[in-house]
Amino acid sequence: MSIHSVRLYSLSNMNRRGRVQTYRQAPNHSLYGNLRRCLPIVVAYGRRGQPLVGTRDELEMQTPLQIYLKSRTLCKAKSKGLSFCRTSRKGFVGVSSSVVSLQTASLKNASQSGNTLIGTLNSFTGLFTLCVPISYEDEFQDFTAGSPFISNKRDKADLEWESIYFSVFNIYPWILLYLFVSEIFRSVPSITKVFQLWQVCFAIFLIQITFGYLIVCVVLMQPIIFYLKHIISKSIISTWACTAGCLCLITYYRTFLEDFQEFSALNEIDLCLVTVCLFWLNLKCTSYHLEKQNGTKVLDFLSYCLYPPTMFSGPFVPLKDFQCVYNASSLPIHERLKKLVLNLARILFWFLFGHIYLHYVYVNATSFQPNFVKSFDNWSLNGYGYAMGQHFHIKYVVLYGLSTSCASYENINIPQLPRCIGRVHLYSDMWRYFDAGLYKFLVRHIYVPLMNKFSSKLLASFLCFLFIYVWHGVESSVLMWTVLNYLGITLEYACQSLNKKYFESEKNKKLLDPYWLRRLKCLSAAPLLMMSAVSNFYFFAGTQIGNIFCTKNFYGKYRQQRICYNCSVLLLPSFNGTTKSECQSNL
Repeated sequence: MSIHSVRLYSLSNMNRRGRVQTYRQAPNHSLYGNLRRCLPIVVAYGRRGQPLVGTRDELEMQTPLQIYLKSRTLCKAKSKGLSFCRTSRKGFVGVSSSVVSLQTASLKNASQSGNTLIGTLNSFTGLFTLCVPISYEDEFQDFTAGSPFISNKRDKADLEWESIYFSVFNIYPWILLYLFVSEIFRSVPSITKVFQLWQVCFAIFLIQITFGYLIVCVVLMQPIIFYLKHIISKSIISTWACTAGCLCLITYYRTFLEDFQEFSALNEIDLCLVTVCLFWLNLKCTSYHLEKQNGTKVLDFLSYCLYPPTMFSGPFVPLKDFQCVYNASSLPIHERLKKLVLNLARILFWFLFGHIYLHYVYVNATSFQPNFVKSFDNWSLNGYGYAMGQHFHIKYVVLYGLSTSCASYENINIPQLPRCIGRVHLYSDMWRYFDAGLYKFLVRHIYVPLMNKFSSKLLASFLCFLFIYVWHGVESSVLMWTVLNYLGITLEYACQSLNKKYFESEKNKKLLDPYWLRRLKCLSAAPLLMMSAVSNFYFFAGTQIGNIFCTKNFYGKYRQQRICYNCSVLLLPSFNGTTKSECQSNL
């Protein structure tokens, strides 16, 4: 049995300063008369929510805890209003090394109410201070042994993050070799076709030595389908039909990943990289045939789609920006090498930072524990959500940073790295600045053509998010994420129109100070910020965790205070020494 979260129920009282009073011997007012010592009751929850109940001998908050649970059949028995579970079968099981809530709760009024108070994290800092190293049986392989200099186990529940480890040690050494050989071809502009042939052959070689011949066939299947489509028809409708068909094939392939994994003898990380590669390949094939409607050259097409540095991790690079790879650089090679080393050093620093904090903040494994997340108080829940967002940001800074550092060395105009989510409060800014490559694809190939044809922002935005939903995977959590994002974008457009019509009119500008105009604008954006955060939690951690955030933020207690807090975050710049002219320019 795997234990994924732990709650401690204390049979002792808590003093006024909040410190736990434990008793070596049972006091006269012990709630459980048959218990000779006043011990905390340990309730553990597995991934599926199943409870395991036992007792712990001592509560020592300053030392690592050794907790033993009795894994037995449960039957409820009550003693003076306290729900207690007895066991019938002998045996002991270790406790999971996961994020655990170790603050004991007072049962002072347990005999009156029949319920216990659940101790949870009191603040965001609790995510760092309440991670206790304890040994356990990890049935779902959410944790791995810590580093030589860190005793805690590391959270490895995020496959995308684990794929970075694989890429750093198994793929990027080959990418560095590719950069060295490509520099020779680039120095001779007259052999561009040979350079393209080298890119295609190296990409196929890299796929073969990493995943095998079967995956080579799977990856090449999509470019072959698009090329055959181009021979038959060169219309835009046929290109989008081919894109939709390929996305359906990829989605169908994802539903049989376990069978395919057994057939291809690949592990989960390999399948994750292959799946991501197929989705990025779909964007490149679509973009190329929309750009080159008149004619398609095989080497041009394959060298663009199978460009090695961005093949497995993205981001999307437009065809026009990619073609700079064949031009001679204006910078000398030692300048580009210096830039490459500095960029890789910066990205590897954040990779090391993420590697270390996953030994202490189990943000990924917690997303598989909805029962544990439900027990969080308001500060803990929002702190956990903020930690998820920061981890997501660092993950894509590393994923995109490694590939774009190599692409930038080859003169490619790369998109900007993701902007920190702590600096973004508008939906439009999140889409514009987090994944700039995907944003360019959506604007150039979907939004602008539809606006030119129908002049409807609602329709153009709807079809953009429909494509995002299918491209990211047809799942319930992705559906909630895209629906909430579409609603948020629509509300943002509506608020901007009202703001320009009423608040930014010449009459109001004379009546209201620019500072107050800015405050009103921030006030109107605060609810959108909260909805934006909740929608991202669906995408980060799945439907169950997203529902918990949605329920507690929009229907739970203190929702008014949350809106005020969001407003205060947005209003901080107006008290930050901003001049009147700067406020007017920002408006």
